[in-house]
Amino acid sequence: MDNKNIKILIGVFIVMAFIIAMPWLSRQIGSGESNNGSKNSSLDFSNFSEKAVEKIAIKNGEAEQVLISQEGVWKLGDAEVDETKLSDFFASLKNLAVKEMVSQNEANQAKFGVDKETSIKLILTQNGQTSLFLVGKVGTAPDQFYMRKDGIKNTYLVESTLRDKLTWDASKWKKALGKSTSEKSI
Repeated sequence: MDNKNIKILIGVFIVMAFIIAMPWLSRQIGSGESNNGSKNSSLDFSNFSEKAVEKIAIKNGEAEQVLISQEGVWKLGDAEVDETKLSDFFASLKNLAVKEMVSQNEANQAKFGVDKETSIKLILTQNGQTSLFLVGKVGTAPDQFYMRKDGIKNTYLVESTLRDKLTWDASKWKKALGKSTSEKSI
């Protein structure tokens, strides 16, 4: 074989090795990214947990629910909060998947329902710091809706069961009491 053929074969070998290694390289480069994209957005709820959050306020129009953790017990007013529903709420936060950024323009916030006037406001207090999230209109697929963090222009299409939980009234949050004495005697 002459020198020219050897150089061509080496070139072909390098190109083939690069093509074969591309999937592995892309996984290595993307390994720092979250699968659902939320870790790279302002909607990262990974640090919010049932034990770390002190207060949850949900403002939906005129209705407002304020859940407060007092010595490890969550309360809504004087009533205890149902632990299962609270766990579901935090699971919905953790499992929130950012599908795509739909706008970086403040003028579009009303279009997606994430403006301060029309949105559902989720206010989480942790370590004395308050974070306000604005939940907007429902998307075209089940459990999809628009959301952004206050102070950030980016509006995202997200997927989670969170929006449904933000529309619950106080009775849905409260721990169910045992049967009343009149029901027990029947």
